Amino acid sequence: FSASVTNFEINKSIGFASSLCSQNTSCSLLVAGDFNFPDINWYHSGGVCKNKGRPSSLDFLDCLNKNYLTQHVLEPTFKDNILDLVLTDDPARIFRVSHGPPLGSTEKNCLHSSIGWSYELRSNTGASAFHFPRPVYSKGNYSLFNEKILDCRDRLSSVDPDSSYNLLFSVYASASCLAIPTRVRKTQLGSNPKWFNQSTNQGKVKISLPL
Repeated sequence: FSASVTNFEINKSIGFASSLCSQNTSCSLLVAGDFNFPDINWYHSGGVCKNKGRPSSLDFLDCLNKNYLTQHVLEPTFKDNILDLVLTDDPARIFRVSHGPPLGSTEKNCLHSSIGWSYELRSNTGASAFHFPRPVYSKGNYSLFNEKILDCRDRLSSVDPDSSYNLLFSVYASASCLAIPTRVRKTQLGSNPKWFNQSTNQGKVKISLPL
């Protein structure tokens, strides 16, 4: 996080890096840092702004959707907010995110949690393909989506709460399939690069921090 860097510049940089990766099949994108969007709640399906959301937060979510990026941190990193994010262009690259204690201390001990993650190394050579469909929300037909949701209003009022929830969930899923297109992300698993050998695989990095 840097107060001197505008959200526009951040979004522009993410878009530029993503475009470079899309031109090179052997390249993958990982972006991590404190993005300072306390009004965004993060779920496995993506980010959702609290209430109406700040314009900068809405622009950031739009940037992630346009560039087909996944955000992997789902637990608070600063008080009750998820401010520190890990972004990738492939949802299968990150398979474990862990939270640790803050690095350091202050008088109020109001610091960000440390974050670690496991990153899957892959190569395109001799690879077998896996496909990951991702919704492209920026190209959704929301008039059709709203029409399908509104069609079930009368049915919702005539059943009990549990049945209403199940019905709404089913209609929402159906409307999403009809109105929101998906893009298939092709992930390839193959042989390790030449520099990745047994000693590299077993290597460990030890960091000593002063207490």
